[in-house]
Amino acid sequence: MSQPPTAPKVSTETPSPASVEAPKPASQSQHQTAAPSLLKISQALLTPSQIQKLLDHSGIAPATFQESKIHVFELIMRASINFKFPARTICTTMMIFQQYYLLNNTNTYSLLDIVSACLLVASKIEDTPKRSKELFMFLTHLKGISLTPEQQKDKKTLIINIEREIFETIGFDFRRTSVQYYLIKISKDVDKVHKEVARVAWIISVDALLSNVYLMIPSHTIAFACIILACKILNDTSTFPIDSVVYCSTRYKVNFAIRELCELYLGLDCKLLELPYHPEYSYFVKRISTAKNTVMKEMATYRNRKTHAVFESNRSVQLRSNKFSHIGAVRYVLEWERDEVSGELLSHMERESKVGV
Repeated sequence: MSQPPTAPKVSTETPSPASVEAPKPASQSQHQTAAPSLLKISQALLTPSQIQKLLDHSGIAPATFQESKIHVFELIMRASINFKFPARTICTTMMIFQQYYLLNNTNTYSLLDIVSACLLVASKIEDTPKRSKELFMFLTHLKGISLTPEQQKDKKTLIINIEREIFETIGFDFRRTSVQYYLIKISKDVDKVHKEVARVAWIISVDALLSNVYLMIPSHTIAFACIILACKILNDTSTFPIDSVVYCSTRYKVNFAIRELCELYLGLDCKLLELPYHPEYSYFVKRISTAKNTVMKEMATYRNRKTHAVFESNRSVQLRSNKFSHIGAVRYVLEWERDEVSGELLSHMERESKVGV
């Protein structure tokens, strides 16, 4: 015969404070992690093959990427005029947008929301801060969109969420300095740079935001390449000879940047480019074509000698995923910090190759 069920024992002792466990929030109980289990190493620059792989992963054609950049660049320029943003804020905004667009699933948000968040982050980085509401209200008004107070509140929350995703995308790496900063430095350092050369180089540096060169080449090298190209198209030889090594730039990368800039002017018909409005641009086009042919021949000799290992990376690239970052399982580090935190690295290379973070 079965025994009757016994009543549960009830403790009459008062539990000590140490033994009392506070109730866990629902989000913590579902997504609990003891410590970061994955390292995300900052990668400020991409190689041409990595850019193509990311576009393939997203299913985005290069032409579509270019059209998005043109549309976003126009929005950024309109916002910069309204808020009086300097060139460095424009430059940083465009760099952030290109990185975010390549490394994330951009179908989740509208371009207007992404641009608002990019402007918000860039304005903070460059010490020209604006409130998120100011930014998205201006852009929505620009597009003829009216928002109710409730929609404005939801939009503000959305922009803040995208802002967090931007920080995760760039790996909390804020070391990139604007090209215009280096243009001023190099122009002052090289006494022979004429004012017109510096002015045209500045125009080229802004137009370059519509190319992929900012994704692949460091800012100081782009600035140097802009000065070299400005000298070539103005037929100014007084600046030469000038050694790129003095400015921490390899000749191959300088030539690569010049080639990208030449292809921008020769291959893109866009009203947002400023250099074509120069009164002597008809002469510039021929010199740009000549400059492109010259650097391509020089780059070919470098490749044949195998003396310039450029754009080689063993790191895989994937679209960023929220799977680990949203639960706090990712620690973002700079390249030089990798050895210092290697003890926290748990199969980082294997997991990074399977899941983008």
